[in-house]
Amino acid sequence: MSRIEDLLRDTFREIVTTSPATEGVAERAIARGRRARRNRTAIGSLLAVVCVALASVGVVTLAGGRGATVSPGPSGVEPSGTSPTPTVGPANPPPVDVVVGDRLILAGGGEVSLADIVACGPCWVEGAWRVPDGWLIDLYQSTGASAMDTSTLWHVSENGVASMVVVGDGVLLVSPGTAHFPGVQVAWIANGRLRLGRYADGAVTEVASTPAPIYEPTMRPLYPRALVGEAVVVAGTQTGGGLDIWDVWFPSRGDYAPAEYPTIAAHAVTLDGERLIGQFRPDPGSKNLCLGELDPDGFTPVRSVCPAPFPDYYQILPSPDGRWWGVPGTEGIALYEAETVWDGAGPVRTLPLPDEVFTVAWIDAETFVVVQRSGSTIVHTDGRPDESVPLHLGGEASRFIEVTDLR
Repeated sequence: MSRIEDLLRDTFREIVTTSPATEGVAERAIARGRRARRNRTAIGSLLAVVCVALASVGVVTLAGGRGATVSPGPSGVEPSGTSPTPTVGPANPPPVDVVVGDRLILAGGGEVSLADIVACGPCWVEGAWRVPDGWLIDLYQSTGASAMDTSTLWHVSENGVASMVVVGDGVLLVSPGTAHFPGVQVAWIANGRLRLGRYADGAVTEVASTPAPIYEPTMRPLYPRALVGEAVVVAGTQTGGGLDIWDVWFPSRGDYAPAEYPTIAAHAVTLDGERLIGQFRPDPGSKNLCLGELDPDGFTPVRSVCPAPFPDYYQILPSPDGRWWGVPGTEGIALYEAETVWDGAGPVRTLPLPDEVFTVAWIDAETFVVVQRSGSTIVHTDGRPDESVPLHLGGEASRFIEVTDLR
């Protein structure tokens, strides 16, 4: 889903400067619960994001810029090069596919080189998704303060051939789709328009577009952040310090029309894809925050709990069946039974934070894994004891991107 991960990391980095107890959390809090295979309508979680009006931490500058192209078909863009077919990976592969630097390390053993597409100067992998015909890789390239950042979406086939399918301005969104927009969906900004397209067979086919949303008082762009129900949720910043402007575009209603929506902080998308899970103020003058399931049409809460059980910059990682929430934070990785949260219940368990860089991912409805450079901890929600699996990813493993399965 993404630059949202960086917003979370930057938030934690800001906290680190004032609270030594949280040192290292920024690089250890990672995104996205693993989705059950073949659940095509399950909605990927939107990671926790920073809202300046709600939390005065974190500094991120969002930039707009150049135009984009979309490949007309599987052969519409020439491959950028052929990476080797999957080669031998770590002796004990992680329980889930992960991207580490320029390597896609496979849970079943072996790895796929991403060196050809990552060799682009100041760029890094922002997101990765498993699709029936390979993988989609989101590459973010920072071109400097005076130029425009870009995001490119690449398709990497099973034998390692990489083809670029989308290039756009700033932030790019990949979603498993909703009942209204079935199949893998991609949203991006190109040539002054916000575009929504469907991915299939190595290509993205545009299905709708609108003039790119802009927050007119500051003329700052709003980028796609989530696909929820019939809406593309967009967000941006007034000050350059976090997401504090939220809005939606309903393609079925025509072009984007700005609305005066309340400030929120989004954590995730509900499993049915119809609502955001996020924090909001119960009234404009309130100092307290509530957690709610928010209808994208106005961001009105359908149900809520007050006060919110955790800070607005935390992430929520729903299990594939939606029963559990994994919530990494400064105090540890908290496990909540999702339905009881709305009754005010606290976590059923909190795991200590690892000392190394880590990512958290769901393996199935009852099991999630904490992947580190030197080992994986498999955690069961049904009472079985935790399992530790050695893992050696090397010293370059300063960041993990978990591969979300969209098949």
